Amino acid sequence: MVRIKVPRLHGVPPSTLHWFQSGPEGAIVSEFSTQSRDDLDVFTDPDIARTTVVASN
Repeated sequence: MVRIKVPRLHGVPPSTLHWFQSGPEGAIVSEFSTQSRDDLDVFTDPDIARTTVVASN
């Protein structure tokens, strides 16, 4: 685990699986990449959905 505090940056090598988790106060996360295309993102968690689902009450 890597804890990053403001205003720190952390580099992740290409093709490295990674994820983000905030603390109790939340977080603002910006991810920058040399190539970023949502349709090419790889998710290893089967519970991740690629499309937004809005639940009705």
